[in-house]
Amino acid sequence: MKTERGADRRLDVLLTNAGNVASEGSAAANWRDPVSGRSGPLLERLGWGTAPKLRRWGLPADAVARTPPRTGRTLRDWAPHAAVQSRTPVMERVGAIAMTTDRDEKRLLEWIGRHPLLTSAELAGLCGVPKAAVARRLDWLLRCGVLRVDAGEASTRRFMLTQLGLRLLARRDAVPPARYVRFAGVSAFDPTPSNDGDRAAIRHREHHLGVNRVFARLAQDLPRAGERLALRRNEAESTRRFRYEGGAAWIRPDGSGSLDLDGERLPFLLEYDRGTLDSGDFAAKLGGYRRYFAAEAWRQDFDGTPALLFVCADDRVERRVASAVCAAAPDLPVLSTSEWRYERDARHPAGLLGPIWRRQCGTEDRRQLILALPQQDRDVPA
Repeated sequence: MKTERGADRRLDVLLTNAGNVASEGSAAANWRDPVSGRSGPLLERLGWGTAPKLRRWGLPADAVARTPPRTGRTLRDWAPHAAVQSRTPVMERVGAIAMTTDRDEKRLLEWIGRHPLLTSAELAGLCGVPKAAVARRLDWLLRCGVLRVDAGEASTRRFMLTQLGLRLLARRDAVPPARYVRFAGVSAFDPTPSNDGDRAAIRHREHHLGVNRVFARLAQDLPRAGERLALRRNEAESTRRFRYEGGAAWIRPDGSGSLDLDGERLPFLLEYDRGTLDSGDFAAKLGGYRRYFAAEAWRQDFDGTPALLFVCADDRVERRVASAVCAAAPDLPVLSTSEWRYERDARHPAGLLGPIWRRQCGTEDRRQLILALPQQDRDVPA
C-alpha cells in the first residue's frame, strides 16, 4: 500500500467467517493470513500477547435427553379457559384469545371493526368463507368477549367489536389502542348504553346498514362473474384531505374501493343516500368532489380516475341526486341507481353489475356498471 509520504507499506489482513466465530468464539484460532495461509488466535496475530486458554464445555458422552416433569397446566390447556373467563386479567386474556383464534377469526374481527353491524351472511360473502364456518367462528368470538351483538334488531344478529377485541387487534399490530382507532379506521363499542360510541352507532344505524348491504352485494355479485372486490374501505379510511388552489379541502365518502372486472382494476367512491340531505348538504358535498377531481387528488389512492357511485334508497331520492348533480356539478363522473334495482330477479340476474346504472345529466338509459363508466377513461364502445 502507498502511504501519503510515498513509502510502500504492507497492509495486514486477517480473514475468518461468521460460522467459526459463532461456534468457537472470536478469540479462537480461526483467523487466517491470506498470504501465508497460516491460522492462529486473533490476539497473537495482532501482536497483543498469547491468547488465553479457553475451557470447552460439553455434555457427557452418556448424556440422555429427558422431558422435564410437568408442574402445572400447559399453555394449550390454559388458553381456551382463560379466553372466555371475564375474571382473567385483561392482558392475559388478550394473550389467551390470540392463541385460540385462527387467521380467519382475526380477519372477521377486522371486518367487523371497520364495518360495524355486519351480519353473518354478509361477512361470509365479504370474506369468501362458507356461512356455516362463519357462524361457528362468530359464536367462539362472542364467547371470548371480543364481539357483541347489536341490540337494535331482535330478528337479525349484527355484530360489533368490543374494547377487548380492539385490544387484541391493536396488540397484534403493536399499536396503542387509541392510536389504532385513530389511524386504522376501527370502531369498538362498550355494552353500556351510556357509551357515546354506541349512541353514534344507533343514530346512524340505518345508514350503516345501507352501506353494508351495498358492499356485501358487490362481494356476492362479483364472483358470479368470475371477478372480485379487490379493495374495500370504510368512511374513515376513505376520507381524504388535499390541497386545492393553495387551500385545504377534503371529501368524506361513505366508502371506496376497487373492482377487478373484465381484467381491469376499476376504482370507485361510494355514497349511500337515504334522502336525508338538503340542498345545502348536497352543494357542500358535490363542491368537495369537484375540487377532488380537479386537483386529481384521487392519485393518492388509485391508478385511474374513480367513478362516483350514488346508491339511493328509492327512486325519489335518486331523482333528488340527479337534480343536485346537474345543477351543481354536471361534469362529475356520477353514476346512480336505486337500491331496489340491484335485487336479483329474472330481469336483473347480475345484481349491481347489471344494467341498473344511469349517468347523470345525460341519457336516461341504464347500463351495466362497466359500460356506464365515463367514456374518456375507458376504451369501451358506447
